[in-house]
Amino acid sequence: MPIFIPLLAHFNIDPLFFGLLWRSTCRPHSSARRWRWRRFYLKGVSPPHVTLNQIFRGMMPFMLIQVLALVLLYVFPGIGMWAAERVVQIGRDHGQAAHPGYA
Repeated sequence: MPIFIPLLAHFNIDPLFFGLLWRSTCRPHSSARRWRWRRFYLKGVSPPHVTLNQIFRGMMPFMLIQVLALVLLYVFPGIGMWAAERVVQIGRDHGQAAHPGYA
């Protein structure tokens, strides 16, 4: 992040959008990592005819949904920015900052 943050202004990229995109990019990896041990646990408790490949295939729709969400955020950046701006507006409506970093 320290390398990319100074470049954002040069390329006219909103830091909030960059943060949303960066976090969305990390999401599929973190989900796969959490599933690492669960796959083998499921194999151990499942009937003998269930293979590990079937368990991996069962996980793929969730991974594809996360990748689709990343593509949608990249193609339509207004989706993520609308949600973030809405959180800030709700905080302002209640007379408080939605996040300590927002004024």
